[in-house]
Amino acid sequence: MRSSQRSPFAAMRCSVKQWASQASEAFRTLREMGLKKYFVDEFMVVTVPRQVAIQNARLGVLLRICQVCLVSSLILYLFVEEVWWGSHVPKGYGITFWQEPPPPGAVVKAVSAIPAHCRNNTDYWHTSSQGVKIQPKSCEEIPF
Repeated sequence: MRSSQRSPFAAMRCSVKQWASQASEAFRTLREMGLKKYFVDEFMVVTVPRQVAIQNARLGVLLRICQVCLVSSLILYLFVEEVWWGSHVPKGYGITFWQEPPPPGAVVKAVSAIPAHCRNNTDYWHTSSQGVKIQPKSCEEIPF
């Protein structure tokens, strides 16, 4: 076999040798540092992001213009909408329900059509496991 042509096994042996040398280097470093110091240095460290100061006058002016536009649009929104006049009654667990008016065609359909539970009440009769008989006798319309 020529020296320029290497078999895949030779490449694999080379990569295994590299891995073994890297692993032995890591274990040697671990032995030198000590197990406690290694874990403290690796896992008990808080990394802090670095800050970069860009000194560019045009970019700084653009930043300040954007900030002024944002704050002024927020203040304008507050005054136009008069948010301080609105009232909010807190509900338990932050759940709020509201009712929207039905679409115009739905009211006509609801008035003209009789619901299924009003047509035949006997379909909804039920006897519970304790022997209580539930037998609705009439139908009530629930207003929107």
